[in-house]
Amino acid sequence: MDFVKYRNEIATFMGPSWKVNHEAQSINNGSLEIFLHASDWTKKFDISGRMYSANPEQRNLFHKVLFDWIPTKDREAWTLSIGCSFKSPEKIALDIQRRLIPSLVEMSKEVKRRLAIDEEQRETLRILVDTFKEKVKGIPMRESGNNPNTANYCWEARFLDKDYSEVGTVKIYRDGPVNLVLNNTTLDLAGILIQRHCVGKEMIS
Repeated sequence: MDFVKYRNEIATFMGPSWKVNHEAQSINNGSLEIFLHASDWTKKFDISGRMYSANPEQRNLFHKVLFDWIPTKDREAWTLSIGCSFKSPEKIALDIQRRLIPSLVEMSKEVKRRLAIDEEQRETLRILVDTFKEKVKGIPMRESGNNPNTANYCWEARFLDKDYSEVGTVKIYRDGPVNLVLNNTTLDLAGILIQRHCVGKEMIS
């Protein structure tokens, strides 16, 4: 069975905005991507869809949202299995438009909603980290690689003494809490960190 021809014809029936990517076994219209994985054994297309972007980083972000945040059971609405041996490319295109596209459109709305929340939380974390760094300016500190732009849940850093030995850690979470842990440090450094971190807070005497 000529699956390449099938994909070309399906894309044609889907409309002029749909383009074929035979290497990825997919078609896309710039915002949605439909995978048409063919099986010579079953004579079927296993069809699934997701949001699409020409930007690889954006595509990876869509993929992360889908697989990290959305339960498997909720993804079943975005997959189809259609037999090619008894359905024409036109009927397969109609099936995709009728059974798959509406679910993908709803999925796109949910992904964009979650991405907006995610970006808002990242911006909050960036502000918190910048504020904290300003408060402890001059104290040696090594970030743990999870910068505020990419950190999933929190930003973390380690405080260092003059010999660059670790004397404590700080974790700042997206929703605001800051965890500060000091160990094997000096009284002076502990006092500076506590004083700068706890400005305006009522302390237990």
